[in-house]
Amino acid sequence: MLPQDMESVYVIVTGDWSDDEDEGVEGIYAVGVNPALGSGERREAVLDQFHGHIGISVLDDFDIMVVDGQGQQLDCLDDYESGSMEDEADFWGSIGTEDAPEAVAAIYARKTAPAAR
Repeated sequence: MLPQDMESVYVIVTGDWSDDEDEGVEGIYAVGVNPALGSGERREAVLDQFHGHIGISVLDDFDIMVVDGQGQQLDCLDDYESGSMEDEADFWGSIGTEDAPEAVAAIYARKTAPAAR
């Protein structure tokens, strides 16, 4: 599937790292995903790609959200085999708030505000 045929989905990672290897993980990541998939399948495909490219030593240190361009969270699947959907998505990398859709940047700003911590 070509990048222009994919839906942009965003992974928002916030939290306080306790392991030096996790420094710099917090941020917004863009992932392209097959738009024909259901909400839960898109979420799992995006997370398969995200975790395949971004190693996190202590997952419990972070809150990881998967949202569409309007800031709506994608559904969770009750039963999912990790890694089984990775071919349905493409990891595009870390993006700054200035490159994220307004709704996505607003969620990140709200979650990283000093009062939210």
